[in-house]
Amino acid sequence: MKRRRRIFIKRNSNRFYYVIAGVAAIIFLAVAISCFFSGKGKVPSSQNNKSNTVPPVTYKRISTIINKNPQIINMLEIDSSRKDVEIRPILSKDEVFGYEKTSSMLSRKKAYAGTNGGFYNTYGQPSGLIAIDGKLITSGGGYPTLYTDDNGRTYLNKIKTEISVEVEGKSLILDSMNKTPGKNSAVILTEDFGLTTRISRKALNIIIEGDTIKKIISSKAPVTIPEKTKVIVGTGNKIALLSGLKVGQKINLKILFDSGISVKNAIECGSWIVKNGNTVVRNYDPWIGSTRTREPRTAVGLKPGGKVLIVTVDGRQPKKSIGFTGKELAEFLKSSGVTDACFLDGGGSTTMWINGKVISTPSYQTGERKVGNALGVFVNGFPKDN
Repeated sequence: MKRRRRIFIKRNSNRFYYVIAGVAAIIFLAVAISCFFSGKGKVPSSQNNKSNTVPPVTYKRISTIINKNPQIINMLEIDSSRKDVEIRPILSKDEVFGYEKTSSMLSRKKAYAGTNGGFYNTYGQPSGLIAIDGKLITSGGGYPTLYTDDNGRTYLNKIKTEISVEVEGKSLILDSMNKTPGKNSAVILTEDFGLTTRISRKALNIIIEGDTIKKIISSKAPVTIPEKTKVIVGTGNKIALLSGLKVGQKINLKILFDSGISVKNAIECGSWIVKNGNTVVRNYDPWIGSTRTREPRTAVGLKPGGKVLIVTVDGRQPKKSIGFTGKELAEFLKSSGVTDACFLDGGGSTTMWINGKVISTPSYQTGERKVGNALGVFVNGFPKDN
């Protein structure tokens, strides 16, 4: 009898658990159905739209320890081979001179994501080549440039720009576009440069409207750049080069890139970090200074298959994120599959922004720093409410 009782109890016990499991399953199913019809279980509409199912931008945040130092790394990987994405620079206040927060520029231009951009001189003037939507804004400074051609292909290379004007069959080579003239230079300035030539020494100014020389002014003070005009400015020994030009002459501006390449969007970077898969970063960089110290960093690199990687590393934050040396940055980029990479402006400028939010932690003492330009990632269909 004892054995039968034990068997009876065991069977009842199993039956009890079956009943409980069945009741739980029914409750779970009822809750799931209720959530679905109340909207809580629906898939977001953006995922139902095939054109925006997976935006061609992948974001990854890494919190790790490297060489015994805490690091927080933010990464944007962009599939530049897709037609629904574009990478292009943004000027602060849409002008050559001026400062603006990275978040403000990206938000104002309705970018999907982006970071601070390239290096800049006094008053925010870009240090090198900037091209936006096929328009050359500033000529190059000799450093590697991230650029896309008319077919949307992305490159990271040094490119040379030749700027000249042709007058009555004669060609005059100019030194630069929208760069402050030196003591002996001939440059062409457009309305992107600002309201005046910003030159307070002797200069010869050739005012061009359309394709015609409208006025020639010799001055020791800044000359106004009228709307929809260009001004060729000669200083020092280049004044003689321009002295043969006359009012009423037709003038043709030519902009050529080496190797006959086309340039749609471009931003000049700093020095190489990785080249052809090899670490080539130097211990000292003219723009950055020593690369041996651990600092906040912003960099851009290329991966096989048309992938562009934009990286920020937070720094100067003890116990949270120290920042990378140049070589640490190179090794991290290579481990991420990058074959070629260059510095963007870093330090207190380092900022990453995605869809309305700054997701990095800028090290500047007052928070996000105002900078001269930004690098934006634009995706068709974003932002959705505009």
